[in-house]
Amino acid sequence: MMMTKRIVMCPAVLAWVMVVSPVHAAEVTEPDLVSSWSVGAYGTLGYSQLGTQGAHTFIRELGQGPDPSRSRSWLPDSRVALQVGKKISAQTDAVVQVVARDKVKATVENSIEWAYVSHRPTENLNVRIGRVGVDVFLLSDYRSLGYAQTTVRPNVEFYGFQPFYALDGLDATYTHTTDAARWSLKAQVGRSQTDVALFDGSVLHLIANDVVDVTLAREWGPWRLKAGLSSMKTPDDVAPVPLKDPLAGIAALGVPGISQEAAALARGMEVKGAHFNYAALGASFDDSVWSVQAELCRITVNQKMLVSGSAAYLTVGRRFASVMPFASVSRFAPDREATVAQHNWSALLGPQAGALQAVSVRATDTARIEQRTVSFGARWDFHPQAALKVQWDRFHIQQSGYGLWRSDVSAALNEGRMSMVTASIDWTF
Repeated sequence: MMMTKRIVMCPAVLAWVMVVSPVHAAEVTEPDLVSSWSVGAYGTLGYSQLGTQGAHTFIRELGQGPDPSRSRSWLPDSRVALQVGKKISAQTDAVVQVVARDKVKATVENSIEWAYVSHRPTENLNVRIGRVGVDVFLLSDYRSLGYAQTTVRPNVEFYGFQPFYALDGLDATYTHTTDAARWSLKAQVGRSQTDVALFDGSVLHLIANDVVDVTLAREWGPWRLKAGLSSMKTPDDVAPVPLKDPLAGIAALGVPGISQEAAALARGMEVKGAHFNYAALGASFDDSVWSVQAELCRITVNQKMLVSGSAAYLTVGRRFASVMPFASVSRFAPDREATVAQHNWSALLGPQAGALQAVSVRATDTARIEQRTVSFGARWDFHPQAALKVQWDRFHIQQSGYGLWRSDVSAALNEGRMSMVTASIDWTF
C-alpha cells in the first residue's frame, strides 16, 4: 500500500485508509464485484513495566484480566486484528473484523468486533446492520488501531472505564459536504455486552440494553470536532453481587445503626436496572507538523457500584521528520465521595461481621475512579506502515480511587503515585 507522508502521519485520515474499507461505490462497476474482496490486518506488540512491584496492577481498560500480580506484562497493549470486506453491489458492502486482545473472558464470539452489512441508498446516507463499533468519541473507529494514534494507547482516564467496543443493532450516518466543511450526523441503536472483573476476581457479565448513541462531527482543513450523547440501561435480571445476601442478613437483624449501614451497603451493590447517560466532546488538529487532541466527557449512573464522574485529557505532539515527541495530561474526577465505615461491626457482631463490613465498603468503591496522569513519549515512524513508540506515565491515584487498576483484595487503597514505562511497535497492512 503506497501512501504519502501526510496520510501516514494524520490519524483522522489514517483511520479511514488503514482500517481496510470496501471500495467506494462510485469506484466499482458490476463486472468488478466478483473480485472486490479486501483483506487487511493490524497489530500492536507492547510491553509495559511499573516502577515498583506492588499490590496494584495496570490495566488498559476494565474488560481486561484480573491478575493483580503482573507489574511487567505484554498483555495490556498487545493485540492483533484481521478485517475482511466484500463488495456485494455498487451500494452494498459486508465487513467482518476480528480483534484478539487481553480480556477477562476471550471467546471467538466476543472477538468479532465488526460484522455488518452496509447499504448506501443515497450518496449522503449510509446504513449498517449487524455488529458495529460503538461510536461516541473521537477514537471510536480506531480505538484498537495503535498505528493511528499518537500515544501508545488511548488515554486511560478517558477510555479505560468504557468496556463496550461493539453494538449489536444498526446505525445510520448522514453526511453533508460544503465548500467549508464536511458534516456527519450518526445515530445508533442496539444492545451491547462485555465481561468485567469485580473486586474479588469474580466476573460480571455486563449487558447494556436500549443503547442509543447520537454523534455530530465537523471536519474542515486540519480540524475535527465531534460531540456525542449516549444512553443505555442494564437488565432487571442481572445476578446480584455475592455480598448482597450476607448484607441483607445483617440488615434484617435490626441492630441500631449497623443494620441501617448494612442496608445502605446492600443497595450500593445493585447492578440491575442501572441507567447510564454519557456526553462527550472532542477536538483534534493535525497539520502534519503539530498534532493536538483533547476530549472531555461526563458519565452518570443511578447505581453506586458503577463508574460515574467526569474525565478529560489533552495530548500535544510535534513532528521532526519521522520522529514525534508528545506530552499528555489527563484526569478523572468522581461525582461521589469514597465509602467510609460508619459503625464498628466487630464489637457487636464479631470478627466475621467486621470482615464483611470491610470488604463491602471496599466493594462499593470498586468502580470509583479518582486519578490524574502526566505522560511523555515519542513516536518514530521507521517504516511507512510501522511505528515504534516509547512512553512514560506518572499516575497519581487518590484514596479509594483505584477503579482503573487491578488490586489485591487485601491491599490498602491509600493515596498513591506510580510510574510506568511502555514500549510498543504498531503495524498495519
